Amino acid sequence: MKSVHLTEEQIQQFSLEPSFCDLLITGHASRCPECKARIADYEVLFSALKKAPQPSFDFNLAELVLTKLPKAKPATSRDNVLVYAFVLALMALTGTTLFYFRSYIVSLFAGITPLLIYLTVTTIMTLAIILGVEMYKTYKKKIRVLEYY
Repeated sequence: MKSVHLTEEQIQQFSLEPSFCDLLITGHASRCPECKARIADYEVLFSALKKAPQPSFDFNLAELVLTKLPKAKPATSRDNVLVYAFVLALMALTGTTLFYFRSYIVSLFAGITPLLIYLTVTTIMTLAIILGVEMYKTYKKKIRVLEYY
C-alpha cells in the first residue's frame, strides 16, 4: 500500500489552525508518525516566531521614502496656450479654405441639401478639433512622465 503524506502547505495549515483543516488532513495527521513529527517541528517554529520581539526602527521609513521621490512639477499655463493656439490656427485654416473654395465645394455637393452639408462639415470639424486636442494632451502627459526618468 502506497502512503501519501501531507504537503508542506497542509502541514503548515494544520500546525497553525487545525480546526480549519479537512477531515482527511486531520485523520492522516493523527495516524502518520512522519507527518506528526513535521507538524511538531512547525509548531515549535511558529511559537518561537510569535515570541520573537517585533522589529522597531529608529527612523521614520515613510518620511525617508517620501524625501527620495521626485518632486512634481507644477502645471504651466504655457501648455494650455499652445493647445488653444493650435486649435485657433486649425480653425482659421479651415475657415480660409472653405471661404476661398466655397464655389467648388458647393458645386461638388450640389445634389445634397445645404443643411446636410453644413451639418456634416460642422461634425467633421468638431471631431477633428476634439481628437486633435486629446491627442496633444496625451502626448504632453507622456512627455511629462518621461521627464521624471
